[in-house]
Amino acid sequence: MAQFTKALASDYNTVRNTVADVLGTGSSTRGYGSSVTSNTVSVGAIITATQFTALASDINACYRHITNANAGSLSTIVSNNLITWANFVTYQSAATYIDTNRDTNGGTVTSSQTSKVLPAGWGNASGNRVATALFTITFTDAEEKRYFFNRDGYISLSGSGASTGGTPKSNAFGALANGVSTAYNRTNYRTTGDPGTQSQYTSTSPYSLGGDPDGIFATITAIGTNVFNGSIQCRDKGGDGSVASNVDIDLTFYINLLNISNTTGISAYTPSVSWGAWSYSA
Repeated sequence: MAQFTKALASDYNTVRNTVADVLGTGSSTRGYGSSVTSNTVSVGAIITATQFTALASDINACYRHITNANAGSLSTIVSNNLITWANFVTYQSAATYIDTNRDTNGGTVTSSQTSKVLPAGWGNASGNRVATALFTITFTDAEEKRYFFNRDGYISLSGSGASTGGTPKSNAFGALANGVSTAYNRTNYRTTGDPGTQSQYTSTSPYSLGGDPDGIFATITAIGTNVFNGSIQCRDKGGDGSVASNVDIDLTFYINLLNISNTTGISAYTPSVSWGAWSYSA
């Protein structure tokens, strides 16, 4: 259109709805689940500077998520001035950019973390050769889970333990705990069909081997519409040579719930976490 052509209500609404589908409820791969400040306008009505200011606010919320900065090219709309196509095209371009790049993020990462300590003393000598802790991660509903992953939030498992200063077996398990790193992310969430167990970290202890591989096993499994189950399992079933021994250091495991771009205009959704007690078996 010519640069001095008036921007119509239908043009404004198209741009506003494109932005709102990404920032607000949306559907499928669109929707951050955040508040939308702009509204559609009636056909034939005059579009005010206030309405453009609200639209710019929504655009900038999306831009901060995508690029970690406000949109730099939006025309300033002055009250009582004619809003022409030359003004409007900057909003149109910004909306197209937001929709195209909605899966990109350049924002900050905020993490909510819970942990579970496996106390020293389990292992081959004690007869408690397999230690297992179960956990559950629960979103309020399926929509909250969708918003979390659409904003590139993800769930990760990690661990820690001393890898020096103890017995060779304990040092080996400490190193394994430090190496635990598995995650359930947006790609896993969007897998068609039942995503099931998307991420599993397994490793064999360099110290010994049993009938079942020794080591640390971490799993995250999607069940139902809004729940994840998972487990941490530590196995010490292999032979120790002439003298059986236990793992003599504490091992700590973490569930990390990572929100991406939890900034002004973007709502955060953090599910609840419940750990079960450690169970032991031979």
